[in-house]
Parts: sequence; structure tokens; C-alpha cells
Amino acid sequence: QQQQQQQSAKEKKEREEEEEGKAKADKATLAASLAAAQTKEQLEEGREEKQRETIAALESKVKGLEEARQQQQQQQQQQQQQSAKEKKEREEEEEGKAKADKATLAASLAAAQTKEQLEEGREEKQRETIAALESKVKGLEEARQQQQQQ
Repeated sequence: QQQQQQQSAKEKKEREEEEEGKAKADKATLAASLAAAQTKEQLEEGREEKQRETIAALESKVKGLEEARQQQQQQQQQQQQQSAKEKKEREEEEEGKAKADKATLAASLAAAQTKEQLEEGREEKQRETIAALESKVKGLEEARQQQQQQ
């Protein structure tokens, strides 16, 4: 009976040790699984954070490029307006000079005709000059009208 009790106790102890070993192995396996899951989760969080940073950087870059493009368009528009204004001013100035030249030549021609001191060739030259200036004035006026129509 004593031997049976010892044998039972021995077997019971062996079973307990075996179960304890299995429990420790299960605990270690679960700990490893948990660590792996946490590592995977940390990697995914890190990847998501990196993606959020990348998206934010790209959105910022796009915004900067759009602002630069808009600024360039505004500058281009201002330059075109300034060029058109300067061209119109030059045309008006040339037109004014041509009209003044025409008036001066007309006055000179009238004075020369009344004095009858100029030779016929000189008068003809002045008429040609006046005709050329009148043509120039007419051309400038037409160009100005076309500019205004545009």
C-alpha cells in the first residue's frame, strides 16, 4: 500500500510537472504572439503616420505650386496691361506729333503761298510731305481704332 501511495504520488507529481511545463510553454507562446501582434501594430501605426506626413507634405507642395502659378498669372496679366497702356500712350504721342507737324506744315505752306516766294518744286515737296503725314496720321488713327476694338 505504501508503494502504491508513493507510486501514485510520483505519478501525480509527474503529471503536475508536465501540466506546469505545458502551461509555461503556452504562456511563452501567448507572450510571443502578443509581442508579435504589438510589433505589427506598431509597424502599421508607424506606416500610417509616415503616410499622413507624406500626404501633408504633398498637399503643402501642391498648395505652394498653385500659389506660385497664380502669382505668375497675375504678374503676366499686369505686364500685358502695362505693355498695352504704354503702346497706346506711344501711339497717342505719335499721333499728336503728326497732327502738330501737319498743322505746322500747313501754316508754313499757307505762308509760303501768300508770299509767293517759294518755288513750285518746294511747294510740291511740302504737299508731298503733308500728304505723307496725313497718311501716317490716318494709319495711326486706324491702328488705334483697331486697338480699341480689341
